Amino acid sequence: MSALLLHSVSYAGLWGQATLSVDQFIAKAAELGFDGVMLMAKRPHVSVLDYGSRERAALRSGLERHRLTELCVAGYCNLTADLEHGEVPHREIQVHYITELARLAHDLGGSLVRGLHRV
Repeated sequence: MSALLLHSVSYAGLWGQATLSVDQFIAKAAELGFDGVMLMAKRPHVSVLDYGSRERAALRSGLERHRLTELCVAGYCNLTADLEHGEVPHREIQVHYITELARLAHDLGGSLVRGLHRV
């Protein structure tokens, strides 16, 4: 049986749609009957720059309180970005970001990271 997840990008306000904070989004996903959420791992939602251990613990508590048991962290990766500037460590930066996404998923009780690679 597959889990039904709601993606937070739908409520990020990026394209003029409804804007909800992460906490409001979690409550909405539970209200709508979803099994879990896919959290957009960038601002304005769950950037690895903004979510330290305290914020991660509070977010995990909110997911558990709303009984959202399935979790995916939606990454926005680009391993081929700006290759013409070889002196800039773009790949290392991307690898570090992907590593942080995995840590974020783990800390939130999840085990799935979606990477989005754009060429």
